[in-house]
Amino acid sequence: MSVAAVPNPQQTLAAATVRDISGKVVGQVQNVDIAPSGQAQAVQVVLNTPATPGKKVVLPARQLSYDRGAKTVVAQLTRSEIEALPSTQEKGSPAGPTAHGRY
Repeated sequence: MSVAAVPNPQQTLAAATVRDISGKVVGQVQNVDIAPSGQAQAVQVVLNTPATPGKKVVLPARQLSYDRGAKTVVAQLTRSEIEALPSTQEKGSPAGPTAHGRY
């Protein structure tokens, strides 16, 4: 199921495991940005990869699917692509040149 189609996304996705496109665990959901429609717009993830432990990144909902049974978010990106994303300092506060609202 698409992350954008998840009902009550802030509660449903809270603390879900995040995997890359190959199924490897890359982190955990920290926050969910909600569009005015109530759908998930983006997911903030805390990475736990060896190269980037503790780094926070924002993944657009359109690049994510959700496995309800496993409570897992799956990104349509590789681990390297996820690790290369700009770091966010906190929800809504990007550290790099990419604006938080640009998905």
